Amino acid sequence: MTIAQRHELSERHCRELWSEYRANQPSSSSVDPVAAAEEMLERFEAVVEDAALLSEATSNDAVKVAAIKLRLAGLKDQLELRMALGLLPPLRRLEQELDIRQLTRAILQVFERHEVPLEAQRSLRILLSEASLASNGAGPVA
Repeated sequence: MTIAQRHELSERHCRELWSEYRANQPSSSSVDPVAAAEEMLERFEAVVEDAALLSEATSNDAVKVAAIKLRLAGLKDQLELRMALGLLPPLRRLEQELDIRQLTRAILQVFERHEVPLEAQRSLRILLSEASLASNGAGPVA
């Protein structure tokens, strides 16, 4: 079934509507890429939320499974887009971040046990924070 048949319109009228719609759309060169990416993230969030609501509202197991799969796909898409935009680092970098934080805590505990001066502890904390993902202003790593 064509769109024209579904909406009981002539094919010519559908083509006219489509042409009018396309003419009113901004050109690809005038689209703000940051705004477009933010809009995509919002759409992914909406899909994930809709899938969660559908999963909760239905008693049909097949629909629940499909909604869960859709939700996971939406979450994966969000993650990939956030990494592509630089809002999240690649997963390998997150692993390194966890290692840096754990190492920082362990070193500072040793420093405290051996009464290393606070100034040396602060210097180490600053040095490791600069290597950390938290250096974007989120605060110290430990």
